[in-house]
Amino acid sequence: MKKYSFRFIPVWLLICLSVCSDVYAYNDTGHYYTLLAVIDSGLPSTAPKQTLDEIRIEAFCAELPDLALELDAITQRVRVLESTRDFLWGLRGQCRTKESSHMVASQYYLHGLSGVPAPQLRLAAQDIIREIDGELVNNGLDKSLRRQLICARGFAIHLYGDSFAHVKLESETPRFFSRDYKTEMYDTGLGHARDGHKPDYLYGHNIEINKWPKYVQGISSAIAPDANPKPVLDTHKGCPDGNFQNCDNRDKEVLISIIREKAILMANMQKFLNTGSSGIGDMARATTCDQVVKSAFPDTSNAPDCSKAWGSYLDKAIRVFLKYGIDPTSRVNASADYSCSAWRCAGKVNYNGEANDSSCKIEVTDTLEDGVKEP
Repeated sequence: MKKYSFRFIPVWLLICLSVCSDVYAYNDTGHYYTLLAVIDSGLPSTAPKQTLDEIRIEAFCAELPDLALELDAITQRVRVLESTRDFLWGLRGQCRTKESSHMVASQYYLHGLSGVPAPQLRLAAQDIIREIDGELVNNGLDKSLRRQLICARGFAIHLYGDSFAHVKLESETPRFFSRDYKTEMYDTGLGHARDGHKPDYLYGHNIEINKWPKYVQGISSAIAPDANPKPVLDTHKGCPDGNFQNCDNRDKEVLISIIREKAILMANMQKFLNTGSSGIGDMARATTCDQVVKSAFPDTSNAPDCSKAWGSYLDKAIRVFLKYGIDPTSRVNASADYSCSAWRCAGKVNYNGEANDSSCKIEVTDTLEDGVKEP
């Protein structure tokens, strides 16, 4: 018998959506500036034969999930909240529209809001990076396809960052009869709304198991084996006064000073980080992925394609997640119904056992366009 999760919108959430601003995963300090600093310390041992232009694409795409309305976790939750047809998500975790289905796909596979143990998700994110790197070593790759893979690699790096930022704060406290930390991810839908913006700051987690240094070491190992993360880690000075936002901004300035010398920083990046918002409490992004990319890369011949990059990433992410037993169709972790799956098995009706069925051909059903509000 299925266990349904009743999720009427509580008053505390409406208040949070009205007064909390800039609730983005790990902020730009963790996703964009930290990544560039790590890449800088490991040049040229990042993705196989990466050029300077590709490094900029990868770092930009590592931040893009928090900039584009089709990918931003909060924007998709606001769309479902505002939808008059999506009451079954609030009542029973069912997806009956493209709005709710895409919300689950983007939150689950890109922002890590899956409810699974954090170490399990990190292994999956690292595997996605490795799969992409396996394709990038092909010397015969079309330039356009290579750009999409580089952008998809940025998405995978975003997921890896969120596998630290989106750990439930309450799971960082040892159990009553155990000194072990059973860290797990926030769930699909509300995410970390109960804890406000705190999880997204570099210092927002339990100081005993501070996440950001572990993230830096992990991402350095995953994307730049020859990198020396020490200069990056040295920017982490602690936050004695508990003002996470100020400490976050302080560390960002130090990171910028590290990467400015080699000119890999996009000069106009801050403009994209400040793109306008709309919707409940100005929480929802107002700019589409194509619009953000066009602003960042006026020369379209050197720009990633949003839809193709999302399709490439999601195809790999779904398969890797299934390898690790992570899938919203299971309802075990995601509090989402079978109807919320971003894939289907060709020729079959149900999902039972499909992940291990060699005859099953997985078809990705979600597209980036599903994340744009219908007129």
